[in-house]
Parts: sequence; structure tokens; C-alpha cells
Amino acid sequence: MDILKFARGGATKLLLLGLLLSAPKAQAQISVFFQPEYFVWQEFVDGRKVLEESGPRFVLGATYKMESDDRGFLFGAQLKGYYGEVGYDGETQTGTPVETTTQYYGGLGEVRGFYRAFAGKKYFLDVVGSLGVEGWRRSIYGDGGYIEEWVIGYGKLGVELDPRANGWLGSVGIKYPFYTDEVARLSKFGLPDIQLHPGKQPSLYFEGGYQFTKNFSVLAVFDSYWFDESDVESAGSVGFFQPKSRNYVAGLKLQWTF
Repeated sequence: MDILKFARGGATKLLLLGLLLSAPKAQAQISVFFQPEYFVWQEFVDGRKVLEESGPRFVLGATYKMESDDRGFLFGAQLKGYYGEVGYDGETQTGTPVETTTQYYGGLGEVRGFYRAFAGKKYFLDVVGSLGVEGWRRSIYGDGGYIEEWVIGYGKLGVELDPRANGWLGSVGIKYPFYTDEVARLSKFGLPDIQLHPGKQPSLYFEGGYQFTKNFSVLAVFDSYWFDESDVESAGSVGFFQPKSRNYVAGLKLQWTF
């Protein structure tokens, strides 16, 4: 099974299910956004950093959220895709330095449940829980390069601030990857594909900015994944594992709300 097709199909089904469930209950707020971001991927073996990838990526996406002036439960969803080519600064298993380029493309679908805990004259404060599926393809260029395909199932828990009209807005919380799947495509080396399951750790996310008009807002964005080292999987006489990994994103979201 192509894991990227699975991720895309699962994300779309999550979004459509959420829209159908919420359609008869309340009016909706729909936003589209463009987000240039700076991406960092780091890997560590025995506490030593052996790889860092960094560079720009570009994101297009849309969000959906029910509207209500009262306290209570609401529903939302998010769908986005991204692409970028970043620098690769690492080393081989024998310690030889390697500098090349890595291409990323992927996307996610996320469903969100809100509890509107506060409905003031100027602001709303919501507690939000989310479930999502994210998939990406990581293509490492060069003679020793290969392709990795990832699918992550995750949950998030946080709080979100929304203005009634213009004003500050944002969200902050914790993300946990409850499902991890990585496939390394190694046929170019005469080896079978290797499936790995990186370890799971919680990480942080944050968005904060200002809604300048009824339609237009700008937000600073930070997101992350933390993965522990995977178990070793063998291909013939060779053992493979995913090192302890850290993924950071810092971006600027330009958002238009209908």
C-alpha cells in the first residue's frame, strides 16, 4: 500500500466527516492561508547530532470552524499541503561528511473539537482537542540518497483565543504522535524496503498574531515533532534504525477568512 495515498485518503475522509457532522448545527467560519516557513530536521545517535536539514518550505491550507456567540461545544477541521527543498548536512555510517539537498512534500488532515469556555464582549476562549493524520515523502538527493515515506497519527490538546471582530488571536498546546510509520525505499541498493516505527514523544505547537480586518489576519507559527530512536530492523546482514529525531517549523501565516 502506498502510505502517502493512505494518508491523503484518510485526511480527506476526516475532513468530510467533520463537515457533514457539523453542517446542520451552526454557521461556519472558513479560512484559507499561505504559509512560508523555515524547516529544521535533526537526528542524534548516542547524544551526538549526526544530521541537520534546514531550509524553506511553502504551505497552502484551509480551516473550518463552527461559529457561536455562546459557551458550548463546537467543531472544526484543517487540511493543508506543503513542499520544499532544504539543505542536508550529515554523515555516512562510517563518519564521512555528506552535504546535499532533500526534497519534502506532504500534507495533513485534522479534525478538531472545541469547548467554548469563555464568551466575552471582545474575545472567545476555547479548549481544543484534535486528531490528525500527516504524511510526507523525504527524498534525499546524491549518490547515497534514497526515499523515505512517513505517516504520523497524532493528537493535540490546547487552548485557542479568537476575537469577535479585530484583535489578537492564537493557540498553544501539546502534540503527541500516537502512531508512527516510516518506510525506507532501498531497492536502488539491492535491498528490500525497510519499515520502521520511530518512538513517540510529546512536543509543542503555537500560533499567535493579529486579525487586522474581518477577513485578513497574520500569525507567527511554531510547530514540532519529537521522535525517539526506533527498533533495529534487518535487511539481510544489515541493520537499519531511525535515530532520535527532532522536527521544528517556524513560519508566517497569511490568512483570509470568509
